[in-house]
Amino acid sequence: MHLIVGVDPGTTTGLASVDFKGRVVELFSSKDLGLDKAIEHLVSLGSVSVIATDVALAPGFVLKMASKLGAVVYSPPESALVLDKITITRSHRTEDAHQRDSLAAALIAYSAYRNKFAKIDSMGMDPAKADEVKHLFVRGYAIDKARSLIEERNRKPAATKETVPEKPKPAPQPIPESEYSRRMISLERQNEFLRTTLAQKECEILSLKAKAAKIRRECDMGIRKESEMAKKEHSIKNLKLNLFDQRKKAASADGLKKRWEMILEGIIVPVGLFPAQKKGHVLMKRGLRKEEVDSLLSAAMVFTDDNGNRLLLDAKNVPWADTSLVKEFQGCYYARLADVEKAVAAYKSRVRLEDIVEGYRKERS
Repeated sequence: MHLIVGVDPGTTTGLASVDFKGRVVELFSSKDLGLDKAIEHLVSLGSVSVIATDVALAPGFVLKMASKLGAVVYSPPESALVLDKITITRSHRTEDAHQRDSLAAALIAYSAYRNKFAKIDSMGMDPAKADEVKHLFVRGYAIDKARSLIEERNRKPAATKETVPEKPKPAPQPIPESEYSRRMISLERQNEFLRTTLAQKECEILSLKAKAAKIRRECDMGIRKESEMAKKEHSIKNLKLNLFDQRKKAASADGLKKRWEMILEGIIVPVGLFPAQKKGHVLMKRGLRKEEVDSLLSAAMVFTDDNGNRLLLDAKNVPWADTSLVKEFQGCYYARLADVEKAVAAYKSRVRLEDIVEGYRKERS
């Protein structure tokens, strides 16, 4: 059985094995799982055709594993997001994030080959042969070429009723021992050179991919840091606004507390707004109607700037004063007691003067 294996390397390594039908064969994760033990575990399951990762740049661990297993490396064009991996694996039960990520890698790789695998299955071949054709396909063979190779490999010589003797082949001319040795030494040297060159190129590729992955991680970290800084700045701004509101409320509460203490100490008197208040000290902000005057007979002082109001209040001997004596704090009105007492005294003096003038007029008349 050929397998597509998703790998999530790290302190805890996740391995997910999927067959060429997209069926999950095994989900496995283990802490401190070395490369050799991981390979040994996978070989026990079947023949690994593809090693898959969920990031665009395959990690060195994945490249080394694929090299030792002789498998093809598959990495997606763009690294898979966490939300995408959760969506891809939602129909499978995984024990941890490492199994989830490795399974997502395997399923992403399978989905890249799925249409071609379906075409191979539609050719009506034996499942085992179809599996071999798929294996060759992922290794770079065209489907028709892969099928021809598998059929040729499995073709048996046809049985005949009469055995036709084959013509004897001419014996090959023996190669002189010195020439044979020379050729062998030359081929061995070429083989050695090619192996060394290949190993160097693989090391260079791994080094370049590692550098590219490091640069990508640094870029991602920079983006995350900028995002985190923006969030922190937004949070600080909200905290400052909240602190400002709290200080404003505290100042308001302190101001109200201070004015209540001044009321208790007899420094100021509370003033109510007409028509909610009609007794004590009343602030009049609108025109007064005649039928409303009687409701103010118990008022100690009415604060108004309207001359019409003043005439109506005078007719009922209700004391009044200018609204400039009234102060306001957080929607609460008040006046200094000393100012109110002066206003009351001034009103009484004015009334007495008016009485004297009226009495003099009567005497003259």
